[in-house]
Amino acid sequence: MPQWATARLAVKGAWVAAVAMAIAIMLGLLAVQSIRLEGFKIWPIDVEGWKPKAERLQATIDNITAAQDLAEQNARTARLEDEAEYRGITERIDNNAKRDLALAGDATELFIAAGGVRPEGADRSPGRAGACTQDRDPADTQGAGRAPELDATPHRSPSGLPDGYVIVRADDVRLCTINTIKAEAGHELAVELERASSAD
Repeated sequence: MPQWATARLAVKGAWVAAVAMAIAIMLGLLAVQSIRLEGFKIWPIDVEGWKPKAERLQATIDNITAAQDLAEQNARTARLEDEAEYRGITERIDNNAKRDLALAGDATELFIAAGGVRPEGADRSPGRAGACTQDRDPADTQGAGRAPELDATPHRSPSGLPDGYVIVRADDVRLCTINTIKAEAGHELAVELERASSAD
């Protein structure tokens, strides 16, 4: 074979070898890139690619987000249920207090109209004295003289009432009644709300 042909074949062989090497390098780079992106799993080798890792992490994030949404929804539902229960308790106690105020208001007005609390013995009518004064009008103090010590009324304060009794204005009696009903309703509300919250 002539020398030029040998040289030509050598150049062609070198060219083919260079092209083959370039193709092999490209295929190797493509394989590495594919493994990096898609992963590679042949026992015992397990390489997680970027894409599966991103999908796995995104699924984890989605699960966390879904769990947070569910927790928020459950908390909102529980809060609304608690608010409805507390509102029901409040309305019931408020309605009871309004009813009690109406009833107590009527009773208070009767109490005020009757003159309030009467000291012991104050309900005796002046026309009914004992047997020893049947022939006299007990209202006529000039004829009756001074009452014996046994029948004397208890010691009276400067207001004219027996000790232990005070004069109270009708408005104060009304106010006291209202405040008592409201205080009892407030106490009942506190007890009921505490019971409901501890049951939750």
